[in-house]
Amino acid sequence: MSVHGTHCCKKHGCKYGDDDCSVYYGPEEGIVCESCDWEANDPEYQYSVKLEEENKAMRAALEWIAQVETTRQEYQATAKGVLHQFTLNALKKDHNHG
Repeated sequence: MSVHGTHCCKKHGCKYGDDDCSVYYGPEEGIVCESCDWEANDPEYQYSVKLEEENKAMRAALEWIAQVETTRQEYQATAKGVLHQFTLNALKKDHNHG
């Protein structure tokens, strides 16, 4: 195993900045790099990942709520327009028959 195989990974890239890293760009399988090891064992990092996942879920929920609200407002505007048109038509009929 090369020096890249003991320090680099597909997720975090080449630790040496090489454009021909045998792990990041090639077929060599590396072992767990220092960054992967730190992420797996640091409780603060794990907590931050969990918070980020929860934030993504909250953002998705809020975006959905905003879409529903926009759709509701569009339907309300359409319904008001239709009701207004029916009212105008009824007034025209009354005026023409009265």
